[in-house]
Amino acid sequence: MRKRNRKLMSILLTLSLLAALLAPMAAYAGTTYEQVTTVTFDPDEVDAGGTPYTGTDLGTFMIDIDPASGASAALIEVVDSSGTRMPVSAAVYETVSSYTTGTIALTQNSEKAWKLNITPTSGEEYKVSIKLTADVRDCDDGEVSARVTKLSGQLDNGTVVIGKASGGAISAEAINTPSFSDDGGFATIRLTETVTNALEQGKAKSVKLALPSGFSWYEGSLDSVPYPDLDDVNGAYTTAPTLDVDGNNDRYLYVDTSASVRGSGKAILDINAKIDVDDSVAKYGDVTVTISGDSDIDTTSLVVGTYGEFGVTATVEDATTVVAGQLEQEIGTIVVKEDAPGSLSASTSGKTVTLTLPANARWCEYPEISATDLTVNKTDITASGTDGRTIKYLITKGSDGNDDCGKIEFKNGKVHLAVDETGDLKVKIGGTAGASDEVVVATIEPVVSVTANVTEVKIGMQEQAGGDIEITEGKAEAISDDADIVIELPSGLEFQDVPTVEVVEGDLDIDEGNIDVDGEVLTIPVSGTSSTASKIKISGIEYVVNRTVAEGDVKVKIGGSALNEVNNKEAIQDYYGTTETSGDFNPSELAAGFDGDYTIDNDGVFPTVKWAAKAVNAKCVTPADQTAIYKTVFTIGNATYTVNGVEKTMDVEPYIKNDRTYLPIRYAAYAAGITDANIMWNEADQSVIMIKGDRVVKMVIGDTTMYINGVAFTMDVAPEIVDPGRTMLPIRYVAQALGCEVTWDEATQTVTIN
Repeated sequence: MRKRNRKLMSILLTLSLLAALLAPMAAYAGTTYEQVTTVTFDPDEVDAGGTPYTGTDLGTFMIDIDPASGASAALIEVVDSSGTRMPVSAAVYETVSSYTTGTIALTQNSEKAWKLNITPTSGEEYKVSIKLTADVRDCDDGEVSARVTKLSGQLDNGTVVIGKASGGAISAEAINTPSFSDDGGFATIRLTETVTNALEQGKAKSVKLALPSGFSWYEGSLDSVPYPDLDDVNGAYTTAPTLDVDGNNDRYLYVDTSASVRGSGKAILDINAKIDVDDSVAKYGDVTVTISGDSDIDTTSLVVGTYGEFGVTATVEDATTVVAGQLEQEIGTIVVKEDAPGSLSASTSGKTVTLTLPANARWCEYPEISATDLTVNKTDITASGTDGRTIKYLITKGSDGNDDCGKIEFKNGKVHLAVDETGDLKVKIGGTAGASDEVVVATIEPVVSVTANVTEVKIGMQEQAGGDIEITEGKAEAISDDADIVIELPSGLEFQDVPTVEVVEGDLDIDEGNIDVDGEVLTIPVSGTSSTASKIKISGIEYVVNRTVAEGDVKVKIGGSALNEVNNKEAIQDYYGTTETSGDFNPSELAAGFDGDYTIDNDGVFPTVKWAAKAVNAKCVTPADQTAIYKTVFTIGNATYTVNGVEKTMDVEPYIKNDRTYLPIRYAAYAAGITDANIMWNEADQSVIMIKGDRVVKMVIGDTTMYINGVAFTMDVAPEIVDPGRTMLPIRYVAQALGCEVTWDEATQTVTIN
């Protein structure tokens, strides 16, 4: 019994202690701060308007003490998103009508803080709302808060958002995103202010909207509707901004606020515009407008529509083999087929399919059309652009989406090919009807392939052997007749003489009697085409290598009208049936078909593409040995001479006149170690100048005076010209003037120059 009483008392004691601990917690729940209103503002615009700035009214927050118990005090400040305090010019309070008992005081404590003192009636819930006015001109963007710092009593530390600082910007959205055809389309773009006055006033380019290349803003009136047009959706202006298309570049559209007058509220502006398309430049896919300007822009790019659609497959039947550099090369049949019925403009007419050749090809005959389950205009085939590479077909009726897949076949197309085009000939399929593919329509054979042996040559010397060159046709008849093959040397080299040129395989005819050398150019006339692919061999090549040639590979270029038919004026005239020989050649008109309205010059279809092939047949190693001794022996009345025992041939024989031996100038100079580059003929005064090292020798036809470095010396004979127009010099005077030793052998009638 006693134990039970003790246990009961112990329980009662524990309960009373718990009650004592819990009683204060029930009596004081604390203080909360509640957001009532917030204000959004632009720090850059708060003092606009010309009146003295006294601060910006921010939002209201509520202090809720429940239950109230005794006096409390706290400091109240305004801080921005980075925690920086703003000057507070005014603070007002209002007690909630249900809780009016007690006393309150709100006084300025400093420039940036106000002090709040509250003595509510004890035991009751107490509420008071406070509104602050602060200088927010230097406020960082982001949330603006009232910060409460406890001094005493129940006003705990806390913060509450009462505003938002925003620089103000323009956001953009596309109200519609249409599919554009080659005729363009209509789009609506909405510009919305995030805060009032975000759209910069007084600016000719407050907002700039730029279309991508190939698209432009239409400016004008259609069916009495002006384009572009601006709609002030919520009446934020008493005088609305205007829209201006750039006069120099119609890809740019400006929102002009130079003369606009604001009303009230945030502006929402709808721009209704027609967008035109240049199908020769525009790319298929999304049409993206870039947005910038004097206003702050949130949306810097915006998709306003789609140009072209997709869903077809392109293939090729009967791909061909074509030859580079030739006119009128037939390609395979291109087949464009819908992946599903309706892919090619299911319910829309006026869509296009384009065929685009690579850069070094041009259309000469447009492909014929065969269409199944859709309709293509067979007569209105047009060139797109001005370079003759792209042609455009118009689909006048698309498949309806319920029948079989539509198909278009492009047959018997022909192209011109540049002489340097090789590999696969590819055609890009495009257009607004939905085709997007690339197909191989032919394999391009080179008109010729070239191989060469490589020798070593030295600068400053004549008669330097070059390697043999072999030119092989890509296929029979690849090399044209009544035209020339041209071999051109790099600058600083010349052909010593006409080399040996022969057809070693096949039956190509060359005019061997008219093969010609002119300095750095070798010309081989072709008199008949081959019936089997042929091979030409050029051997016995000798070069004159002057001192301007750099060490390294000697690369010869192979071209000419026989290989490069597309740049052969006569071949083009023959193909198009014209005899015109002057004027400007227009490749875009050529691609559209010759109609006699223009003339042809020598530029051809690809004026910058001249050479069919290049080959290295020599390597320039080191300069000539200036200390080497060359022994040259000439025989009177004989065109054969020797250099260090090696026989050479001249085109005129030495002779004796007035007891002096005469040699042709070219070979006299060679014997003295002078290259062609250092032999100069002046027609005006009939003089010849030879340069060797620091010595310059001048002689005049019919004059016995010789000049060495400008000093006159008298000879007993004069230089002369003999048939067929060869300048002959007295060799003893030439050799001695140039520092050479000359000896005469009467018995053998020979002159030796060392």
